[in-house]
Amino acid sequence: MELPELEPDAEEVLQVEDYADPVVKVCVEGPTRVQLLPTKSAGIRGITVGASAKRLLTADPHRARATIITDDVAIWIGGSQQEVDGGQPGKIPSSTRIDFGATDELWAKSAAAETTVCVMQERWANG
Repeated sequence: MELPELEPDAEEVLQVEDYADPVVKVCVEGPTRVQLLPTKSAGIRGITVGASAKRLLTADPHRARATIITDDVAIWIGGSQQEVDGGQPGKIPSSTRIDFGATDELWAKSAAAETTVCVMQERWANG
C-alpha cells in the first residue's frame, strides 16, 4: 500500500496561480478630446499657524487640488512636521496664493507672528 504525499510543494501552499494580464494595443488617430472630471466637493477653512508646525492638509487620495493663501505674514511649508520645524522648509511670502496638486500632507509654521492661512480643497470623491 502506497502512502499519499502529505507534504505539498511551495506553489501548492502559496496557491500560486498564473495570471496573464491582457494586452490591449491602442492607436489614437486624429484629434482626441480630453477633459478633466468635475470635482465632487469642496471645503474652505482658515487655520491659525504660529511658531511651531501645524498640519494644513492631511494625506488624501480623494483630493483633486488645494489652494493655500497666506495672509499678512510669510509662512514656512513642508511635507512633514519634522521638515518644517527642523529641516529645510520652503518659504511662501505674505499675501501669496499657491496651488497644491499633490495628495500628500502639508505642514506650515509662521515666519514671524501668528497668522491665519486660508486652505481651500477640492475633492474627486467623498471618502
